[in-house]
Amino acid sequence: MKAITRISAAILLLVLVGRSYTAGAQSLKKSWSVGFGIEAGLPEADAKDLYSFTGGMTVRFSYRLGHGFATFTTGAVGYAPKTDDINLKAGIQVPFKAGYKYIILRHFFVMGEAGYSAFRAYYKDLSDKTQYTDNGGFTYAPTIGIQAGALELGVRYETVRTGGLNIAHAGLRLGFNF
Repeated sequence: MKAITRISAAILLLVLVGRSYTAGAQSLKKSWSVGFGIEAGLPEADAKDLYSFTGGMTVRFSYRLGHGFATFTTGAVGYAPKTDDINLKAGIQVPFKAGYKYIILRHFFVMGEAGYSAFRAYYKDLSDKTQYTDNGGFTYAPTIGIQAGALELGVRYETVRTGGLNIAHAGLRLGFNF
């Protein structure tokens, strides 16, 4: 229920901020662009029992196609462990996703991406040495957002199914497109 409330509040914020901008969306005259994003969020699904928050950076390549942009996104998102688990140190997700960003109306967009994510979990073993496990699997990430000029703000949910777990996070992406 908390996640639904947070997402609803974020959508309302997106609508209000989007209505206040008069600048054009990502230039429809450009055939391609590259953008960098800062991501922050809260773990969901199986990850919420192990991790307290997420944060990272991504790079997105976009190519003009139809009423939007074909996208390829990669980067790294870190998962910070909860303090009550002293053996778990961190998790890192490295996604490789392709998708489509559809411009709904001037500043507003919806986007869907899918691909593969590698996930590495760091932990301390019984001899107090840092070890890690590597897994990977199918990932998908729906997003809704606004864009004004070079700035982009999206509310997103991303999950990777790996090692029998559903490692997910819900959050925001603040992007800068060039």
